[in-house]
Amino acid sequence: MRPILLLSALVGLIYAEGSCPRGAIQSTDGTKCYQFLSNQQQFSQAQETCLDLGGNLASVTDGYENNRIAEQANALFKGKNLTQFWVGGNDLAAKGTWRWTDGTGFGYSNWASGQPQSGGGYDCLMVDQATGLWQAFNCFGKAPFVCEVPVQHPATCPPPPTCPTLSCPTAAPCVQKKCHAYCPSTWSYFEQTMSCYKVFHGMKFWDAESNCVAQDAHLASIHSEDENAFVADISTAHMTMANYHQTWIGAYTPEHNYNFNWTDGTPMNYKHWAHAQPDHKGRENCVMLLSDDSVWLGENHWYEEWDNVDCDYEMRGYVCKKPAIVDN
Repeated sequence: MRPILLLSALVGLIYAEGSCPRGAIQSTDGTKCYQFLSNQQQFSQAQETCLDLGGNLASVTDGYENNRIAEQANALFKGKNLTQFWVGGNDLAAKGTWRWTDGTGFGYSNWASGQPQSGGGYDCLMVDQATGLWQAFNCFGKAPFVCEVPVQHPATCPPPPTCPTLSCPTAAPCVQKKCHAYCPSTWSYFEQTMSCYKVFHGMKFWDAESNCVAQDAHLASIHSEDENAFVADISTAHMTMANYHQTWIGAYTPEHNYNFNWTDGTPMNYKHWAHAQPDHKGRENCVMLLSDDSVWLGENHWYEEWDNVDCDYEMRGYVCKKPAIVDN
């Protein structure tokens, strides 16, 4: 695959920088981004995550694109001892008829020798990241995966115009244009922070942060009481939870002490710890928000308060946050 390296570099120069999230690559036709997620999921779970991102598991339409995707996956996943990844191919609807999760049929394939095998639930497509060869695999196996989402071109707000100095006896009014901030579809806008927020489900802390980063976001940092209430409101399940594990936010301690930081690098200028929290120094290094009451806490309800917990707990949900798109 070594000759592909130069071609990939050249393709990367053609398209506008910043049109895809960090770690993603743009398709050769410039219409979509391929996002690489290292958290291992079953095929259906991976597709659900891609739908949450506004896309699907990746469709591969030619050999050049197949090599580019495999090459990037090998660079990103190899250090994690991962060798294969999901894309969107499957024959779940009709045995032996392979289609992509976006509904299109196969116009190109790159099956390994003896593939695709049939029977035994081998109905979903994995790619070998070292060779780019395809293999039918049991859909309940867990692997990293590649999503494809449409390219976005967020606008930036220009500085307000400078009013001219006039020689008239009465200066003419200068009307300042107001910028309009908005969020992608399925994200929630909070005016006080000019940021977009979205709730996802069921991951450990660093897997959740990885998924946020894949869409140019981070786990939510919180800088005021109002923002804390907003994040709790959008992530609540509106019930008293039997399970204490609720909603990840972006606070963690890299030194395994009580000096907590935000994953987005913003200052820790607001805190809303529950009673006697944080605790268990060195063992509980990531922070969750109690977005619902919990029977686990008895009468000491910690709704909208924070608790530090083990980063490897799988929370019911987590909230990603990114700057709003601004136009004029």
